[in-house]
This record gives sequence, C-alpha cells and structure tokens, in this order.
Amino acid sequence: DIFRNKDSGRLEMHAGTRAVTYGAVASNVPDVGDVRYDAYGLVTAAGLSWRHPSGLGGHLSFDQGFRAPNLQETTVLGDTGSKFEIPNPDLSSEYSNALELGLSFRGDHHHTSISGHATWLRDLIDETEATWEGQSEIEGKPVIQRTNANGGFYWGASLESLWKAGSWSGTLRARHTFGEVDRGDEVVPGRRVPPLMGLFSVVYTINEDIWVEGRVSGAREQTRLHPSDLKDLRICETTQFSGELEAECDGSPAWASGDIQGGWSLGNGLDLIVKLRNLTDTGYRYHGSGIAQPGRSLWATLRYRSK
Repeated sequence: DIFRNKDSGRLEMHAGTRAVTYGAVASNVPDVGDVRYDAYGLVTAAGLSWRHPSGLGGHLSFDQGFRAPNLQETTVLGDTGSKFEIPNPDLSSEYSNALELGLSFRGDHHHTSISGHATWLRDLIDETEATWEGQSEIEGKPVIQRTNANGGFYWGASLESLWKAGSWSGTLRARHTFGEVDRGDEVVPGRRVPPLMGLFSVVYTINEDIWVEGRVSGAREQTRLHPSDLKDLRICETTQFSGELEAECDGSPAWASGDIQGGWSLGNGLDLIVKLRNLTDTGYRYHGSGIAQPGRSLWATLRYRSK
C-alpha cells in the first residue's frame, strides 16, 4: 500500500522482475540440418491501482514480455493447412512493452469498466512471402516463411457494463483492436486482427428457478488485411470448403445475430437450458476463423451441478 484514507481511498503499487530462458534442439531438419537455439530475457512489470469509497477505481500498468520462436516456426517444412511453410533456423525472439490504463465504477447494482492498452513490439515474428525450389506456390498454396520484422504497434480499448434492477439484469461488452507491422521498407496491417465487436444482453428472472435472456452480438467489417491474410482461406476463401481464394478479397464482412435462451432449474442440481440461436439466420463467421457459425437452430442442454 502507498496510502489508505477513508476520504481519498486506497492506492496500491506492485513491481517485479523475472528472468526467463528457453532452449530447443531439432536434429536432421530437411535442407537445414541440426537446429539449436537458446533464448533468454529479463522482463519487468509495475502498476498502480486506486479504489475510492464511492466505488470509483482505476489502474495503470506497465508490462514487458518476450516470446521465443517455437519449433514449428524454425523447422517446419510442408503444408500446414492454408499455406506451405519453410523453416527459418535464424529466427529470433520478439520483445514487447505494454501499457494499460483503466477506469471503473462499482455500485450496488451497477458495474462499469473501460480500459485502453498499447503494445510496442521489437523483432516481431511475422510471415513473409518466400519461394521453395523456385516456386511461390505449392499445389495452389502460398509459400511463406517466419521472419523477424523491425517491430509492431498494437492498441485497443474495451468496455464492459453490468447492471441489475429488480428481476432485470443486463450486460454490454465491446472491444476494438488495431495493429500494424513495421517491415522496414513498408508498414502493413497486423495479421488476423479482429474488428470492433460487441454484445448486448438482457435477462429477466421470472422466479428463482426460471429465467429468459435475449442477446444481440455482432462485429464490424475488417478490411485492414495483412499480406498473409489475403492468402488465408479462413478469410479470403470464395465459399466455404471451396479451397479457392477470392481474386479481390475485401476481408470479413460485418454481421449481427440475435439469440433467445432460457433456463429452468429442475431441482437436485439439474438445469434445462434451451437456446434459439441466430434468429435472423445470418451467415457469418468470426474474422480469422475457418468455421461458419450455425444458422437458425434450436439447442437443448441438460446440465447437472453437484452440490
């Protein structure tokens, strides 16, 4: 604690440091030979948090991190789904410095928090176009290699609000992320960065055993695409399972979907939950996901909770 005061609240601080070491060995990697690397880093973290008797609060934090390359990124050779990867035994670790600032209010029947964050990356592990035996595509799939970019910058913000009034309660959530990669000769959007997304739900508790909920969720379009995104079947496939890329890919379209669900406590730890999903029968999938979400559908679940 830095201080405690009944009028101004409580201010706390935390700080620390840690050392991390990674090592990996792979023998007889095709066309590379033996791969051996060590990665180590010393990172720190520090933060302040404040809580006021009125329910107001805030926090500020700084965190460092680093990520060592994994064996797939340094040794894999071949088809990995939507691309043909070639190894890079010289890949090095990426390092990050992150700041986060948040404010919150917690009352008897209401809780709202909003936060923003920014992350600076050095030697970010990126995907770049490459060739294998003189070819840029193998069986229709692009050849890529993991390389270290100069750096990257990501920022984002999130909002969450929860409330309750008698038999009614609700939730509002929203988050947004922006990212870009500095390759030295150019700056490109970050890979598979999600767009602005949100959810709003209202729950009505009929009695202690029965409740119903209506919710709407959705996302904006994502048109800022990394060069690898343009060749990713999860984002730019013409139609699902076609295996073909769009000639002019616009990214992931915006979508919105509504659901209704209800629950009934049957006693003895048993709950019956019934969901009517995607009322508008919207065809959509999350940005970067290769799986389409279900259309209009009815789901029933019987759940047991031990006492």
